[in-house]
Amino acid sequence: MPKVGQKIVEWDECEIAEAEVKHRLENWQEYYPCCPTEKAIQEKVYQDSDLFAVEWESLIEFLNETMDKKNTIGYWKVIVNNFGWRNLDGYKCLHAENGKDLIRGILPDCDCTFRIFNYGKGLAIQNFHHDSPTGNEWY
Repeated sequence: MPKVGQKIVEWDECEIAEAEVKHRLENWQEYYPCCPTEKAIQEKVYQDSDLFAVEWESLIEFLNETMDKKNTIGYWKVIVNNFGWRNLDGYKCLHAENGKDLIRGILPDCDCTFRIFNYGKGLAIQNFHHDSPTGNEWY
């Protein structure tokens, strides 16, 4: 693991859903005519694609602001350690002017859970996915 600074943002669909379930349980009157079961709330939350879309847009907006502060020209040198099931290392140069392009240009095209940290003048991303379930993949 590289020496990184403070975690600044995270994408974890399970944590997003669990937080929303907790919120709806505590404030059920805002969402339901009668007190629902936790299971019923969970089912509604996991079917709520708008919830995840709003959370994703919020993450991207925050990442855009962070990128504007760290790199105004939009060119990034990306170094990866322990990529995938073969734990490969490598690098690539990438042009990304926004968070969406940065994430899509770096992370594999699959369901990922990731944490983004401050890392000097740049960023460090710890990624979890089916080929790296323990999060030993770092960018």
